[in-house]
Amino acid sequence: MDKILQVAKVLFCERGFDGTSVRDITNSLNITPGALYAHFKSKQELFFSLLFTVWDDFIKSIHETINDNSHRSIQMQLYGIYAFYVNFDKNDHYNSTLLLRNFIFPPYSLNEEVREFSIEKYSIVIEKVKPIFIDGIKQGVLKNYGLNKHIDFFNTLIKSIAIDIIESNGTKDLEYFDKYWNTYWKEISENY
Repeated sequence: MDKILQVAKVLFCERGFDGTSVRDITNSLNITPGALYAHFKSKQELFFSLLFTVWDDFIKSIHETINDNSHRSIQMQLYGIYAFYVNFDKNDHYNSTLLLRNFIFPPYSLNEEVREFSIEKYSIVIEKVKPIFIDGIKQGVLKNYGLNKHIDFFNTLIKSIAIDIIESNGTKDLEYFDKYWNTYWKEISENY
């Protein structure tokens, strides 16, 4: 089953959900469609199984990043999360492609389901990040735009780098992406 998931992940990343057939997956594995259906009822179930696993791994890693940086300044806590997003592609290109591409550009045939699923998972990430913004506002480090405005700015930052990561196919490094961070920090910090 792991081999099915790995091959499907690569094909979904390279061709998209709509551009990948069950036959493409089974031909790549040299198995019959029946063998795949013994594990997954449909291509959609296989896709969501992958998406679920990737999101859960992503959320776990974000949580670890937040915990690892909790002793640092507000700026460095937020930068740690930002750097995690940028470097996520370097750690596992296919996981990041599957997550980012389908979060921003969900498959046409699964648009609503993928969008709802991704928003639900991303909201878990935002809940983990909110306390940093709350602390930053209380400490006077961040401008007092209110929490929702800070979350909106953060979401815009993440979507901007996600699109750039997708377009560059992961070839740009953190130094390149620091231009986004510098503009973002200048906008939200009280004492830039």
